[in-house]
Amino acid sequence: KLRSIEMASGWAAVMCALPPAAEGNIGGAWNAAGVIIFPAGGQFFKVAATGGVPAPIPVAGAVEPSFPQFLPDQRHFIFLDGPISWGGTIKVASLDGGEARALVKSDAPGVFAPPDWVLFYRGSSLMAQKLNLERQTLEGGPKLVAASASLGVLFGVRALVSASATGVLAFGKPRGGSVGRLTWFDRTGLAGSSLTQPPDAEYLNPAFSPEGNLVAVNLMDPHTGDWDIWIIDVERGVPSKFTSSPANDSDPIWSPDGKDIVFVSDRGGQMGLYRKAVGGSDTEELVKIVDGARQLVPSDWSRDGKILYFSAQFERRSVWALPLSGDRKAI
Repeated sequence: KLRSIEMASGWAAVMCALPPAAEGNIGGAWNAAGVIIFPAGGQFFKVAATGGVPAPIPVAGAVEPSFPQFLPDQRHFIFLDGPISWGGTIKVASLDGGEARALVKSDAPGVFAPPDWVLFYRGSSLMAQKLNLERQTLEGGPKLVAASASLGVLFGVRALVSASATGVLAFGKPRGGSVGRLTWFDRTGLAGSSLTQPPDAEYLNPAFSPEGNLVAVNLMDPHTGDWDIWIIDVERGVPSKFTSSPANDSDPIWSPDGKDIVFVSDRGGQMGLYRKAVGGSDTEELVKIVDGARQLVPSDWSRDGKILYFSAQFERRSVWALPLSGDRKAI
């Protein structure tokens, strides 16, 4: 059921029964004219706030719609089209139906900020771009609002930002104070030296090479929001960039002989495992696309180098073993 709650009394009234395909769809919007829209089964429905039978909105070009938000004319709305586990494309559509217009790629649902801005995410960077409300197109280039903004991940990626009518934004950050540092600790818990951090960023998910002289880390570009993998020479403290894809590359693990690194990437909108030689060719080998995975993390490598282990989030989280030869069928 779709229900409304009277804030003064807490009384909940049924507006309508939801279509059977509504389970698993997220988000909805209520405009000033008393029309409510929500996604179900790959399309949008509308219903009066006073109740009634939901009517489909014939929006073409929407595959996995979620999180609609009305624009000031109360007829057009923006929404996220794509898997809610890792973002998609922010599009604009109308209550009258018709073709949805693509606006911008985003790693989380978009938010409209009065008078004419669309907020979106690139990695953990919160961006803004002007929206021409008459043409329903973006103009000018994107502007960086915050280099380190949190994303909500409860039942899919969510935008933790709210825009007021006065131009003031409220948004979440992953932490307060200074960024973290990779620091040596001995086995008694005594802190030692730290690796030099890049400006306004921090190294995450460190993985030591078998010989312990190199450490592979994740690092986000604060201006683009792209995650890449860097390798740091521990003795000299010198970092070098290992991946340069515009996709998000993360969670590196070393081969037992220290010659290769396997990492996860969301290239082409699909979660996959990739392999690249250390200090050699720039070629990146696709090891396996893991279809339908919401999250994917390579975790370990067998000592003989023949089997790769990873965890994947489908309906439930599970651990898999992937032979690196033959048909590479994960178990």
